[in-house]
Amino acid sequence: MNVRIISATNKNLEELIKANRFREDLFYRLNVFPIQVPNLRDRAEDIPLLIEYHLDKIQHRLSHRVAFTDRALQLLSEYEWMGNIRELANFLERMVIMHPNCVLDENDLAPIYKKSSASSALPTVIDSPINIKEYIAKIEQQMIKSALERSNGIIHLAATYLSLGRTTLIEKMKKYNMTAVKG
Repeated sequence: MNVRIISATNKNLEELIKANRFREDLFYRLNVFPIQVPNLRDRAEDIPLLIEYHLDKIQHRLSHRVAFTDRALQLLSEYEWMGNIRELANFLERMVIMHPNCVLDENDLAPIYKKSSASSALPTVIDSPINIKEYIAKIEQQMIKSALERSNGIIHLAATYLSLGRTTLIEKMKKYNMTAVKG
């Protein structure tokens, strides 16, 4: 019997081996032909093609599709897509279900898909005295809110987006009197 195993992970297996959290012998059995695929956020030029591909698949299954204006497509190409292809495919299916056979513009996109560079919100020159603790707290609240919107209120996904533990995010949400939809 001739068998090929194809596997994928978003974990650094070499680091897991060093931490004794992944078997070294299994790694070398599986690592015959490694293929490194960059994150979707690092290949924005592929996003329009991937959108078209996934819309074709969705149309075949649901008999509906959507189209995007150039501006909406530009915004989607600038979005970071932390969930990579799965996040993009889920977004597209949601758009087809919510807006069957429509052309969507930037106004149809949720605010999280509209690029808002965090660095542009930060002052580069301090013209007047500021309370740095309040300023940092405001930024933290905005980031938590954005992560919760991006994850549709699912706390463990929002925590992943923020590189926080779930309980740490819950404590921060309590501190700022914030709520989420789901655990």
